[in-house]
Amino acid sequence: LAGIRIDPRTNGAADERSYAGFALRSLDAPGERRIVHPSSRGLGYPVWAPDGLRVAFSSMRPDGIELWVAEVDRPRPRARRMLGPVLNESLGRACRWMPDARHLLCRVAPEERRAQGASSALLGPLAIGPGGQPGPVGWSAFGRRADDLVRRHLASRLVLVDAGSGGQRRIG
Repeated sequence: LAGIRIDPRTNGAADERSYAGFALRSLDAPGERRIVHPSSRGLGYPVWAPDGLRVAFSSMRPDGIELWVAEVDRPRPRARRMLGPVLNESLGRACRWMPDARHLLCRVAPEERRAQGASSALLGPLAIGPGGQPGPVGWSAFGRRADDLVRRHLASRLVLVDAGSGGQRRIG
């Protein structure tokens, strides 16, 4: 009800919680296996594939949000980058596993939006109220541009990502 705050530099929520890393524990054996990932901060919530053999998560960078996938049935799970800093998590998690447990359907920022980058007119995160309407705080400075800015930062394209091969196919 209070709305959301968007970071226009990353296409993500301004107050997104993140993790420093992930570890797997077996119910049958002691110890844990850490998922190897080059970053040690800014990792998004893990989303398990329907078959439980892969886990997907986002990774925050200063210029955007990446998609990473790890195959967890290996002795030393290593995450692989599937998409560069293009995810659009402004309205929550950008990717969902498909029922086949091999593909993810992801929201990415449109190419023209990524080429433009963050608006220089923005001094901070965007405030968006219920139903995608501009929030009450800080919008007086934007005037009529508020609706255009909201649409610009929420716009997405759908991409189907193959977690096995890394291939991508634009949907629509």
